Amino acid sequence: MSPELMRGQQYDIKSDIWAIGCVLYELLSLRRSFDASNPLKLVWEIVQKEIDTDSLDAMYSSEMKSLVRQLLSKDPEKRPTAVELLRHLVTEATNETMEKKVWSLNASSRKARIASSTATETIPVVTSKTSEVYYWGGGRLTPYKLEIFKKGNAALQVAAGNLHFAAVTVEKELFTWANVQGGQALVGQLGHGDTACYKNPKKVESLQNVRAVSCGEEFTACVTDDGELYTFGSDYYGCLGCDNAEGDEVTEPILVELFSSKPVEQVSCGESHIVALTKDKEVYSWGCGEFGRLGLGSEDDHSLPQKVHICGNKTICSVCAGFDGTFFVTTDGKVLACGSNENNKLGFNTVTKGLKKRQVKESYDIPCKDIPAIVKPLNRYHIMSVSTGKDHSAVIDDTGRLITFGLNKHGQLGVGDCKPRSGVNKISGVLSSKQVLRAACGDGFTVIATKDNQIYSFGNVESGRLGIPVDPSLTHRKKMAVPTPKPIFGSLHFVSDVSCRHWHCIVIVEKVLKSKTIRSPHQDSFTSSRGSQLSEPSQDDSVFTSESYISDNADSEGAVTCNEDEQDVLAITGSSDTNSRKGDDSMPPWLAEELENAEFIPLESESDSPPDPINPSVINQPPHDLQHLDCPTHNPAVAPPVAMLSTSHDQRSLDASSISVGFATSQVTHGIPFSVPPLCLDGLSGSGDSIRLQMIRDRERDEELEALNQRVIHLEAENKKVRKYTCFNHLLPGNPVSSTMGFYTEPGCLKWDKRAGP
Repeated sequence: MSPELMRGQQYDIKSDIWAIGCVLYELLSLRRSFDASNPLKLVWEIVQKEIDTDSLDAMYSSEMKSLVRQLLSKDPEKRPTAVELLRHLVTEATNETMEKKVWSLNASSRKARIASSTATETIPVVTSKTSEVYYWGGGRLTPYKLEIFKKGNAALQVAAGNLHFAAVTVEKELFTWANVQGGQALVGQLGHGDTACYKNPKKVESLQNVRAVSCGEEFTACVTDDGELYTFGSDYYGCLGCDNAEGDEVTEPILVELFSSKPVEQVSCGESHIVALTKDKEVYSWGCGEFGRLGLGSEDDHSLPQKVHICGNKTICSVCAGFDGTFFVTTDGKVLACGSNENNKLGFNTVTKGLKKRQVKESYDIPCKDIPAIVKPLNRYHIMSVSTGKDHSAVIDDTGRLITFGLNKHGQLGVGDCKPRSGVNKISGVLSSKQVLRAACGDGFTVIATKDNQIYSFGNVESGRLGIPVDPSLTHRKKMAVPTPKPIFGSLHFVSDVSCRHWHCIVIVEKVLKSKTIRSPHQDSFTSSRGSQLSEPSQDDSVFTSESYISDNADSEGAVTCNEDEQDVLAITGSSDTNSRKGDDSMPPWLAEELENAEFIPLESESDSPPDPINPSVINQPPHDLQHLDCPTHNPAVAPPVAMLSTSHDQRSLDASSISVGFATSQVTHGIPFSVPPLCLDGLSGSGDSIRLQMIRDRERDEELEALNQRVIHLEAENKKVRKYTCFNHLLPGNPVSSTMGFYTEPGCLKWDKRAGP
């Protein structure tokens, strides 16, 4: 512990320099730097006592003693930095030696990393997946699938408003529709040129190349690929950014002129205001200014975009507009906010806890902020994303932890109860071992998606907001609330986007149906050369249907996608050097050598009786010369030809004709169920058939290897029979072995004589 830490100061890198000085002093003096009989005295010595470097052995140079003195200086500013330490006269001469030593010590681990990184390369070949859009709430208790968003019209991003929805497809088209209850009227927020209520998704014909969309209470904003911002719907609070030039109701998209020269990167719509982030990382806001939600230092309304000044020269990477507040996330993981902090939904409130046994908590409430201010209770987290609802908010840090704060009347904070919470809450329990990827907050409920492809919801059950049918008698304290995260779907699905507003929720879910990979080893291997893997997930057991689409483009993970009828024939070939070794990999050396040295011994019968007539030359052949037996080759039915190996174009291949004829003959003669089909590769050529050609070659290579394995089994069986007949021949009359073992023979028989002895 350094002196500054003992004084209660903040940890600094100079404390590590102090630790180096303590270790160096102990190495030089062979005694402790600070030694005391009790902790209090030890602290006093660290803070007050000066190290006597003159007491070090005279064998050490003055430069070494001076270095120790600098490292153990009580003032952190007087200690050298790590760079200065390496450039010191004492260490500079040994830097090269130390680097070489460290390099040699790390050799084993470095080789292991290189071997693991280059041993196998996995290339995705075919990936088919579903992409579907579901929404629930507003009286719909369970998720409802929108059939229009499938196949080539899959959705990439969705947004929910109070009465309407919007979705951007892979074709960069914008679709909008409404879910009106109780005869509420629309004001043009669908952008179709009228105020009609379209309950099914309808394309906005006047917009093209849409990249992102966001929905407010009665208006919609979208961003194109060029960074242009379009708005439509109600302009009551000036949310359309056109200074009310088009009237209070705009039924078709209009361009916000300011952003023609300032391309927009992200747009977020609150209940009655809009916040936009440009590609230059500038923030603009406009609309209703109540409670200071615009971050402009006042509560005035603005019908034109106004630049928001961020304190501390922070760089904003994302924005989130809520019911009556706004969040700003910086590049270093800090969160700023402005607007209403009612129920601590912005997270500003700090809590002071009592000590010892008495639980004393005191909360300091902050009603609102009219300029962006840092949310200090979140400073200990590195925040990646923010979502806010009407009375509560949720953030996700870089480790996937979910932190919630705000009103907990319906259990929307996910803490397991409906009790009021003063500060920020890190959610554990069901989510303790999970990483949260996305979160969305609505009016009294929260929906999250985890890394293990699960979707959870918690909070107010009313009107189907959670997407699960819940018995009111089983809810927390007989209220319409679920205070702990509950899964929505029964099977695993990846959530690419989710949005909640009011009592609605809409999600885009994806599920991989089939993924095939080829592993291409860098070293020749008989087993790994056939290492293609095909994985298929379990059947879908949730509300999701089996209908799927297969994208013609690469997905977000870089996988190659194609049509279902092409999955069995598509493959990705390896590098040229890998292809050049396929001939060597097709047959191992031990099998080639054994086939070259193999001989066939003709057998006319598979019974255990000796062959008739008996060839005397064979009978008198000694056991160790059996490998030189001369087999008659004039009868092809008795001795099928051996598959000969030939070399062509530096690759080892099989003579297909000899294999086919020989194995077919062997099958007829001995009843062996195997054959090798002839190679049929002449008709496939050209770049268009290269993938199919590779698949056929792999399949034929596997068939050849299987046939060769069957042939080896057949040879081993024949050799076993030869050994039996050889034993029989040694026991025939005149053979000294028969008399020694107690056998006597008669013509055509072999019997055991119990009277005979050794």
